[in-house]
Amino acid sequence: MLRHLQEARARAREHGWGPVMSLIGQALRERMTNPWHLMYWIPTTEVNLVPLPANASFMVMTDPARELNPAQHKVLIDALGPGSDKQAEERLASGALLHVLFVDDMVAGTLFTVSGAARRFQHMVLTDGDSMVLDARIVPAFRGRGLYPVLLAHAAHALQAYGQDRLYIDTLETNTASLRSYAKVGFRFLTRYRMSWRRRYRFAEAPL
Repeated sequence: MLRHLQEARARAREHGWGPVMSLIGQALRERMTNPWHLMYWIPTTEVNLVPLPANASFMVMTDPARELNPAQHKVLIDALGPGSDKQAEERLASGALLHVLFVDDMVAGTLFTVSGAARRFQHMVLTDGDSMVLDARIVPAFRGRGLYPVLLAHAAHALQAYGQDRLYIDTLETNTASLRSYAKVGFRFLTRYRMSWRRRYRFAEAPL
């Protein structure tokens, strides 16, 4: 923003206010634009399978209410976050999978994966053999223990049993902790995008 204003002052002296207003408009548009996201992908057969800690276990669920007892199910819903039970039910009903990491029988991390057969995305064309990660998170009490790459690796590896060949994930370019986890698991950079001020997806480069 400051750079644009400095350029505007210099151009005003030389060319008048027309170019200046153009620069100000450009600066405002950049200010209103969302930050860049980085998209990564990995073949599910080429995952660096980060070992589970000795006190940890991993599950893939399609119907948690049936697969867990009531007490466990309540703990899971609490771990997913406030008001998440309805969203989780809708996702699972549409074919999404819920991946859960347990530590000492407590929910330590969760993420959803949804296949291209179940959902279409505006910014990415997925085939029936592709899945996208949604809402991956480590429960606050378990953060700082290196569990995020464990969750990602076992989720990606487990997708082979569901006929999924590739897994995609994205995050803000400033989220260096997530980017380190992606690298540890073996994710590969695909493209960079953001939502423009006109609510359109803008890609920095064509997907590889």
